[in-house]
Amino acid sequence: MNIITKEDLKELQLKSSPCISIFMPTHRFGHEVNEKQDPIVLKNHLQSLEKQLQEKSLSTSEIEQLLAPAYALQRDEAFWNSQQEGLAIYVAQDFIKTIQLPYAIEGASYANDTFNIVPLIEAISKQENYYVLTLSKHDAKFYQGNAFGLSRYEVAGLPNGMDDVVRFEEKEGKQLFRQGGKGGTGSANFHGHGEGTLSDKEALTTYFQEVEYVF
Repeated sequence: MNIITKEDLKELQLKSSPCISIFMPTHRFGHEVNEKQDPIVLKNHLQSLEKQLQEKSLSTSEIEQLLAPAYALQRDEAFWNSQQEGLAIYVAQDFIKTIQLPYAIEGASYANDTFNIVPLIEAISKQENYYVLTLSKHDAKFYQGNAFGLSRYEVAGLPNGMDDVVRFEEKEGKQLFRQGGKGGTGSANFHGHGEGTLSDKEALTTYFQEVEYVF
């Protein structure tokens, strides 16, 4: 998934003036999150913007209405518990948009006739993605990466290891095979270490077939 999409940029085209742009470094975890430092930083930005808007001759009621969505965001605890390294917030009349960034940015706030997208350029210019699939007998994981890092990507139906596809039951000292999942061979029995049992090679083959089916 791209950090910044064409739809994002289209949304940030000229809105009714004034256009508020807020940039701030944020935190994924640590005492900054525990002590709710990031929403406090946003509150400071908003208070500074109130003064800027007063200088532009906006009335108190107009300023309150314009910044109300941003103050609501400032009080949204769940939002602040799921941040990355940077955050851009855009506010205009009846409009608010947030963009999380995988890199820290310098804190600043602006009230202009257009939105400021300059701090987004790094994200726009480094959006080529790559993907990594890791497999072991006990797990299968899929990752999406870009110039800023690598993150786990959930894939619906991806088996959680070989036992999620290949199930066994004990009978007379033998492990008998029972197939699960969608992408296997469909056979009820295999001949490996004995009739009705499944060899390691056959089990792995069934597991890999299921992973291939998902993709």
